[in-house]
Amino acid sequence: MFEINQYDIKDTKLPQVFNNTVIAHVSDLHSANYGENQKDLLEAIKKAGPDYIAITGDLIDSNYNDIDIVMNFINGAVNIAPTFYVTGNHEAWTTLYVKLEKALVDAGVILLRDEVIRLTKGNESISIIGLDDPDFLDIQTSENKDLSIKTFIYNLTGKDGLLGNGEVVSFNESYRSRLLDNINSSLSSKVRASLLSQNKLNLRAASLMTDSSGALSLDYSLNKNEGFVEKLKFLTSLVEDYSIVLSHRPEFFKDFVRAKANLVLTGHTHGGQVRFPILGNVYSPHQGLFPKYSDGLYTENNTNMIISRGLGNSGLPFRFNNPAELIIVKLSNNY
Repeated sequence: MFEINQYDIKDTKLPQVFNNTVIAHVSDLHSANYGENQKDLLEAIKKAGPDYIAITGDLIDSNYNDIDIVMNFINGAVNIAPTFYVTGNHEAWTTLYVKLEKALVDAGVILLRDEVIRLTKGNESISIIGLDDPDFLDIQTSENKDLSIKTFIYNLTGKDGLLGNGEVVSFNESYRSRLLDNINSSLSSKVRASLLSQNKLNLRAASLMTDSSGALSLDYSLNKNEGFVEKLKFLTSLVEDYSIVLSHRPEFFKDFVRAKANLVLTGHTHGGQVRFPILGNVYSPHQGLFPKYSDGLYTENNTNMIISRGLGNSGLPFRFNNPAELIIVKLSNNY
């Protein structure tokens, strides 16, 4: 089973119309099953009464590739609240990601792949930024490579629309126009052809970045983590209102702080998966032994980062002294 843990985040920057907003944060499901058709998990989310559901990667486990279990959860979640999703490393690793993404889109999930959208109520708004997992900059299958670059360059024409509560959701026009206006001028035909070649595409060797004017440029020296940070800096530079960043990995906390993100929701660590008294969390991928960022709330300056211990397992088929969790976040603007 899983725990339900609530975090009350207070920030005077949050607009009044978004006061008492509730977000159900789901991470690292790893194709786990909670009752028939995910009934137990869905009922727990519904009981919390969320305004939004945020999924921060690793819905699927690349070792099992069970999309049906994942979609049982998704098909229920979208009927509870608007559902936002960012990728994790297991989505980058699986050969079924293209199929999964299509299923998510068809179900009505709002995918944020290096994108920012604005939620508007009346004359006030907040922005949600979604970042691809860094492993999409260093992925193995040509199918995923092709989808990743085409998404980053071309999938910027999401149409404005209404969420179930009548709230306006719009893709950031500044971001979209700045990218589209500079694709042709910034990339030579030879580079574009190379980037869009399924056989040769390697985003780790040719990461798309922006210069100070917002024009696209290519930096062939950046590794995948540096590329992730550059995308974070660019996306957050477009946002002036209250910002929520969805990202699979928490080890970039200092970068989130430097980017002045207000709230960051992450996962990936599984809370260390194994926890010992006194010693605490033993290991986290990409942080190693006794990770600095493992679970819970981390605060620095005006940035709050919440790390979910996740709902599933990967690698080790069990947890020790470290139960799975569903996180409920309540936002308010008063102290």
